[in-house]
Amino acid sequence: MLENRKEILSKLVGDTPVTDKIIKLSEIVRDIPYGDIGSRDPKDVYEKNKGTCSGNMSC
Repeated sequence: MLENRKEILSKLVGDTPVTDKIIKLSEIVRDIPYGDIGSRDPKDVYEKNKGTCSGNMSC
């Protein structure tokens, strides 16, 4: 699983300074649309580019 995360991070932010990586990742997560994908797995969220409705929040 760790290798998947490293691969995904590399695709998304490449070889940029840490501060730029944090900003870019925050923007990517912010822009993921909400929806029901039937999973809370981060890899599924990334692959489907759709967030999850979890906890007490309502979509």
